[in-house]
Amino acid sequence: MTSMFSRLPVADSLIRHISEIIDEYSTVPIRSEKVQKLALTENLLILNYLHSPEMQYAECLRTIQQAAPYPFELPHIRRIAENGRIDKINTRIRLTEWARHTAELLYTGMAGDREIFEEALRQAKAPVSDYADTQHPMQSRFLLFAMYEFIPELHNSPSYNNLHKLGRKYCQVCLNKSLDSIAFDLQSAEPEKKPVSPEDLRREVYLAKRELEEYRAMVEAADADFETKIEERSREEIAEFFRSLNDSRYGHIIDSVYLQNRACSELRRNGENIPYLLEGVPALLEKILRFFKDSGISPAVKFPPNSLQKLTLAQMEGCQFEPHPARTAPLTEDTVVTVRVISSGWRFGDLIISCPILREETTSR
Repeated sequence: MTSMFSRLPVADSLIRHISEIIDEYSTVPIRSEKVQKLALTENLLILNYLHSPEMQYAECLRTIQQAAPYPFELPHIRRIAENGRIDKINTRIRLTEWARHTAELLYTGMAGDREIFEEALRQAKAPVSDYADTQHPMQSRFLLFAMYEFIPELHNSPSYNNLHKLGRKYCQVCLNKSLDSIAFDLQSAEPEKKPVSPEDLRREVYLAKRELEEYRAMVEAADADFETKIEERSREEIAEFFRSLNDSRYGHIIDSVYLQNRACSELRRNGENIPYLLEGVPALLEKILRFFKDSGISPAVKFPPNSLQKLTLAQMEGCQFEPHPARTAPLTEDTVVTVRVISSGWRFGDLIISCPILREETTSR
């Protein structure tokens, strides 16, 4: 667990203004229950990764489930990580280190160091990687959550829980508006006391202008991204179709076709004849497999079904592991387990549509 920053002398008004922004946008209703669930899952996933970017999906599932009012499954967690491009451990480590460092600069700047604050703003608007031309899609979200996780005053504020309700776009809006609010408050902090009401009015006008610019940029980006979103939606629907094909409700059709085709190939290699009435089956199975391949369906792992493998916990990352009923000790990072590959799992392009299934064998004991 990563610790919070040491407390600095930050004006209460800076914290209050940021909290008001979060409270305001958290009350905006999300259009559907499905999107609400997606937003909460992404937020809880980021919170976990901020403290432990190397956390495995199974551990994420356990911690997220404790904080969510509805059940989750491992493939759902993995799919959300892949769609958000945070499925790679190295990516999560870079995002976490960048977010914590930038949040620390912001906190120092909020305490009155204007030079450090300007540096924090530059980092907040730059890509997390020196090799990237644009920001990572989760970058602003990691930073906003890092501010609330590691800045003591924000972490202990009532708006902390409201942060979890925000969707991806509103997280970006809230971060930008919070940075503008801090900049304005620091700029207005002068020795002589000014009248409260006119200053508050100037502040609201300033923030309203920046918010208008933010919305305009979001609308322009949404227009430019419209066709891409349609393509992504179509791709997700195709993935859902193949995901259903290998669902247990339908007998794992993709797995079955693969295994039956392999069985037919072994019969031919052994010189055994297929009954006359079934002679067309091997050709049919090969055509179905060719259709899967041409559609972008491929095994999720290199281990063939029904094979025995000796694997570590890290090598089973993203797999559905079924421990032997007699197992009592939990797995550790150094544990090597003998498993039978019940299913190699399947992917559609870079999306996992069916998790590999590994069942522990008694030979591991």
